[in-house]
Amino acid sequence: MCTRLKDKAMKKSVLLLIFSLLFVCVQAQQTDCYNLYRNKGIAAYNAGNYVKAKEYFAGALSNCASSEAPVNNDISSRIKQCEDAILAQVAEKERQRKEQQRLAHEQKERQRKEQERLAREQKERQRKENERLEREQKEQEIAAEKERQRKENEKKEQEQQRQQEEYKRKFGKYEYVDSFSEGLARVKLNGKWGYIDKTGKEIIPFKYDVAGLFSEGLACVSLNGQRGKWGYIDKTGKEIIPLKYYLAGNFSEGLARVQLNGKWGFIDKTGKEIIPFKYDFALDFSEGLALVGLNGGKWGYIDKTGKEIIPLKIYGSLSFFSEGLARVKGGYIDKTGKEIILLQCDYAGYFSEGLACVKLNGKWGYIDKTGKEIISLKYDDAEDFSEGLAGVKLNGKWGYIDKTGKEITPFKYDDVDDFSEGLARVKLNDKYGFIDKTGKEIIPLQYDDAGHFSEGLAPVKLNGKWFYIDNTGK
Repeated sequence: MCTRLKDKAMKKSVLLLIFSLLFVCVQAQQTDCYNLYRNKGIAAYNAGNYVKAKEYFAGALSNCASSEAPVNNDISSRIKQCEDAILAQVAEKERQRKEQQRLAHEQKERQRKEQERLAREQKERQRKENERLEREQKEQEIAAEKERQRKENEKKEQEQQRQQEEYKRKFGKYEYVDSFSEGLARVKLNGKWGYIDKTGKEIIPFKYDVAGLFSEGLACVSLNGQRGKWGYIDKTGKEIIPLKYYLAGNFSEGLARVQLNGKWGFIDKTGKEIIPFKYDFALDFSEGLALVGLNGGKWGYIDKTGKEIIPLKIYGSLSFFSEGLARVKGGYIDKTGKEIILLQCDYAGYFSEGLACVKLNGKWGYIDKTGKEIISLKYDDAEDFSEGLAGVKLNGKWGYIDKTGKEITPFKYDDVDDFSEGLARVKLNDKYGFIDKTGKEIIPLQYDDAGHFSEGLAPVKLNGKWFYIDNTGK
């Protein structure tokens, strides 16, 4: 019994010894592990590897005895340092990331601005280059156009000279050429009159002693001189009305005045007597009425039937009707014979474009149809308005004014004519040319004589030869 008790005590002692040895061994092993992890943690921390250092310190902490409070506090403090360092490291990385982003953005922005600047500079260089090229091209085009115009002008001048020479060749043989009327012009050769067309072709032979312009398809002509026998021909030269009258006028409004046995009457285009030959004087029909007169100074107006619309009485000076009024001594009358305008003047012209020239005490001006003075009486002479302008003379020289009295051209010409087809004949130093309505000399003053433009042509005389020019001077 005692032996068994001793054996049990012995076994218990042995076991306690074994457990004590094991505990010492385990404790020694934990101490070694603790030191290993701690040292590695310190090395990693010093190396800046805070995550790894934290792991090592955590390992060291797990190998510390819970009773070793100072050791535990040291390791915990080190773990806290690692965590703070990790957080600082993360924050630093975030700061660096943002800084890199900022730098990258700034770099990108600089590159963008630089690219924009380079693009602007390139665009500006390209714009300037394009402008330069366009300018050079335009200059070349202008130079080419000037050269073309120069050549064209040379060609035109040569053509003009050729045409003038051709015209001189065609028309230079004539003693006189007149303006065209209804497609034909009367011309004189060897003392006889005939008619040509615009090509210079002789349409009607040169056999008449006197010839008038074509009007309403017929022209009055005479054989055996001014006081010979008058009649009418058509544009083919055919005698339509026999040459039997002592004098004859142009057809106007379907009738022509003719004189027979010392008296005037009116005929139609067939030669039929419409108004008897009983008047000592007659003018062409104008606005439906014709002025007629009898010896003794009685004047009046008749219509196309011969009816006396305004009875014949002593009026003094009369004129044909123009714009509804006719001039009489002392003023103007209308078509009923009523005195519309009473004037105390030396002379009055007929109305043209709403105005009439009048003269008083040696000075000329213009009135309207009420008798009101529109343009002051200050000119030495005056012509009727045509195409909006009128020639007036001041201090010995002629110029043009408009209907307000504004001076359109300088007063420098020796003589002027009415405007016709946009041009007017003017004379200076015995030479004739043509100006437009601004006063610009369109055709140089180089001709010895000239007529007015009609149907696109004007007769001119140069070096003793007559020919025609158009409105450009060709």
